Amino acid sequence: MIHREELVEQFSFTCQNCTHAWALDYDVFHVEDGRGHDCDYFFRHRHQIADPRARHAVRCPVCASPVVRVELTSVTKALPG
Repeated sequence: MIHREELVEQFSFTCQNCTHAWALDYDVFHVEDGRGHDCDYFFRHRHQIADPRARHAVRCPVCASPVVRVELTSVTKALPG
């Protein structure tokens, strides 16, 4: 049986180059297939994107450095609809 959960996860980011800090919300679909396999699918503005925790997945919007500290700051269930 496949279990799917829709979440909104907020991540905070800090550039390790210029110290700029910012936060973004992601729509996340957490899928478990019932056989021990699970996967998270991340979306922003209805477009699928890389997991923000992946190495070099996020660049600083100020200096474009890929060396960014990422922290999950909140998780809420997505509203239906």
